[in-house]
Amino acid sequence: MTVVLYPGSFAPVHLGHVELVEIPTEHEKYDNIVAFWVPAEPVKAKDSLALDYRLLFAKRPPGHSPGGRVVATRTTPGPDGTRRFILDFAGGRLTELKSSDLVEAVVDASKGSIGKPVVQKNLVTGGWRAFFDVAPGDAKSVDLRAFLRLGGDALTETWTYQWSPA
Repeated sequence: MTVVLYPGSFAPVHLGHVELVEIPTEHEKYDNIVAFWVPAEPVKAKDSLALDYRLLFAKRPPGHSPGGRVVATRTTPGPDGTRRFILDFAGGRLTELKSSDLVEAVVDASKGSIGKPVVQKNLVTGGWRAFFDVAPGDAKSVDLRAFLRLGGDALTETWTYQWSPA
């Protein structure tokens, strides 16, 4: 979730961030997602903090990163008990790049192991697609992150996903 604050104007100001927390539960029926505000600077005892803000919910809010973004996430069973993830990225510089450009997927997992990611230009959409397999080992939950880069430059936002193997 992207949250950009526009205090009193359309000029983004970093005053802090919203943090989402998932509290582990045994059943999906329980409300286990909470959000709270974390100010950029700690508030000391007896200090006050007054904020005037508005929240915008949009596909591309003003001030959003001009880089590529994730437009689709797909999963399917992979070989040998793994899970295959297929991510489609679009926007930013991605449409300008050629199939021969050495775009790579940077993928990491909190637990388990990741097979070598494959990245290819999607000639139909003009974006790029990344594939990778995740072997969870004995993990009950795996936090995944991925983005595309070219050389040392990040091309896209970072995709995050919490996977709970069956």
